[in-house]
Amino acid sequence: MQHQSSKAAPHPTIVALCGSTRYWEQLAEANLYETAAGRIVLAPGCNMKQPLRTHHARST
Repeated sequence: MQHQSSKAAPHPTIVALCGSTRYWEQLAEANLYETAAGRIVLAPGCNMKQPLRTHHARST
């Protein structure tokens, strides 16, 4: 019978990006950098200051 280690696998670091969506490009860059470093990133999912773009054409 093999002895199992009592150490749990390490959990990834969680990073929260906070700030104004006025700096959306900088938030996106920081998100990419942190994600590439193996961290879990919590950040705004959309820019509420930009008009919503629809993917469906409206029929008239």
